[in-house]
Amino acid sequence: MDTLITQFLNSLFYASILFLIASGLSLVYGVMRIVNMAHGNLYAIGAYVAAWAIGLASSELHVSLLFVLLITGALAAALAGAIIEPAFLRPLYRRAEEYQLLMTFGLLLVLEDVMRSAASPSWGRPTRRTTSSSSWSARLPPWGWARSSTARASA
Repeated sequence: MDTLITQFLNSLFYASILFLIASGLSLVYGVMRIVNMAHGNLYAIGAYVAAWAIGLASSELHVSLLFVLLITGALAAALAGAIIEPAFLRPLYRRAEEYQLLMTFGLLLVLEDVMRSAASPSWGRPTRRTTSSSSWSARLPPWGWARSSTARASA
């Protein structure tokens, strides 16, 4: 019975996420008449900036004042949208929806990678791998799953 309740709650959670995605796409399409696949990345940019600002000021400000810093996330998302819309989306307003989908999906991929590298601990530092061993497994990427699967394969 516990498994059934867990599965039911998981399905409700997944359905609510799908509803949020669909309502966001339909809202953006209804207002701007463009299919923007990268609208979720603008929210993510705002969330990263707000978390960064709160993390910087958390030791110096009172807890009640940290809620004011949430506005920095909204301002960052608005700034990113103000840059992206005239530069990438405005030229596509009179074109077919296929061009809009391709451009916004490309923006989704690029913004996702930029956010992933900006949130990594090695942001701004060159990455240089040094290996002391010349074996084949030492030249593999540093991903755990690749190293463990090759160690099992070579054993």
